[in-house]
Amino acid sequence: MTIVEAVLQLYTGKKRANILICAASNTAADHVLEKLLQGSHPIRPRDIFRLNAPSRQYEDVNTDFIKFCFFQDLVFKCPPLQALVQYKIIISTYTSSYLLQAEGIRQGHFTHIFLDEAGQASEPEAMVPLSGLCGRDTVVVLAGDPKQLGPVVYCREAERCGLGTSYLERLLTGFEQYQTGNANYVTKLVRNYRCHPAILELPSELFYEGELIACKEGESSAYDCIGLPNKSFPVLFVGIQGCDEREGNNPSWFNRIEVSKVVSIIRNLTRGEDVHESDIGVITPYRQQVAKIKKALEAFEMPSFKVGSVEQFQGQEREVIIISTVRSTVKHNEFDKFFNLGFLSNHRRFNVAITRAKSLLVIIGNPYIITKDRHWDRLLRYCADNGSYQGCPLPPPESPYSDDARFFSKYDEDQGGPSGQDYSQEPAYCNYNQEPVYCNYDDQEPSDFGSGHDTGVAQPEPASENQESWSEELPEDESQPFSNPQADVEETPKQDGEEGAAAAQGDAQADQSLTNDDSQLQDAGAGKYTFPPGWCDVSSIPATGWGD
Repeated sequence: MTIVEAVLQLYTGKKRANILICAASNTAADHVLEKLLQGSHPIRPRDIFRLNAPSRQYEDVNTDFIKFCFFQDLVFKCPPLQALVQYKIIISTYTSSYLLQAEGIRQGHFTHIFLDEAGQASEPEAMVPLSGLCGRDTVVVLAGDPKQLGPVVYCREAERCGLGTSYLERLLTGFEQYQTGNANYVTKLVRNYRCHPAILELPSELFYEGELIACKEGESSAYDCIGLPNKSFPVLFVGIQGCDEREGNNPSWFNRIEVSKVVSIIRNLTRGEDVHESDIGVITPYRQQVAKIKKALEAFEMPSFKVGSVEQFQGQEREVIIISTVRSTVKHNEFDKFFNLGFLSNHRRFNVAITRAKSLLVIIGNPYIITKDRHWDRLLRYCADNGSYQGCPLPPPESPYSDDARFFSKYDEDQGGPSGQDYSQEPAYCNYNQEPVYCNYDDQEPSDFGSGHDTGVAQPEPASENQESWSEELPEDESQPFSNPQADVEETPKQDGEEGAAAAQGDAQADQSLTNDDSQLQDAGAGKYTFPPGWCDVSSIPATGWGD
């Protein structure tokens, strides 16, 4: 909104202004174009141009935007120099902007260069438009949030050497003028018109030194649909001790218990006419969980909901956001470590995930896993303190955090479980290689959707004998580089991830990590889990083969 308004004021107030807007992906660039066309001041079609890379598919472009593009035989091209210099506003991705220089546009032609989502673009990307098109008098505006997702870097060595630091972040952390917040260099947008004050309060405290000001007013009708315990606090944590599941050698995890709860909440939200499908988004870190949720929604004839990873929701918003954290045991941390998986290891993903909701945020997860990360634990306690926790009994508060507080404590291993009890049964971990194996909770009541906040003794997942530290460096599987080699190079790092590295790595390592547990898992899954009242029972859906 700020970039669009700035561009419109330049367009109307400075007749000699030539503006280049660069975004991190084609989707983001199209979004900027859409907002400009919907702006308060009309832009003449001959003054605005959307530059596309030749590799982009013609069918991917909205038909309303085609008239602002240049193509021949359905292949996008850069128009000749004589035409380029006539446009007052040009919109491109970072990397495609090289076409302008290649066509002959001189340095300094653009009076203003806007870099959208500059906190997510790598510094070499940012240098593509700046190195060849920025003149001595060109005004460069970097817009972004260094506290949210940064550049996606596939090479660990390159990331350690600085490639994972964006140009925006380097300016803000390495130069005095920016570090001190000098108004001539930095403008902080502290007024937030998106989030309900209760949703904004925690991230403001954790990441923005409490400077954010919530300006959103009014309550949502969604509060009544799901029986929100505290209507003045639209952040609900639903504690569920489900079970981890995976298929074959695929390292990605899913949790059918959480899938059923997500579907149940969505059905309750959409039962009336007040909340529409476009108002709801579901965020989950594992591609398998994304697939299972989509499949379950299709079974209830609700296929249009946006379900994706944190990366896919960066820069987006929804009235209602539901987060499914998936993991319910720590038994297979080494397996995750080998395949570079993990969810609770990145505070920037946490920040993005909990700030996408405008009116209602629902988190579904195992509190005994969540509490091992200091940021997620703060969210858990934040909900509990405001009477907005439902589900299994809460774990005891963690000891005061140190710098490495995200690492799993030795306390769990020594005490035999998160609550210090001695457990004889195996963890609720399910491996769906052949026949379905269900979780067995002999001693646990189906109180996952009970009301209130109970600090009594829980029946959590026991810690494994080989419990390992939660690695700070483990990205979630959605950001892995093994995903879509055929995708547009401008979209791949920002949009889609895939954890299919298991096949490429071979089956030996995955099999080895599970061999010692197979017999125990069969014993642990002897009984079938009974869904609590009010749940959407998806037990009839096969445990394997979804979406094949």
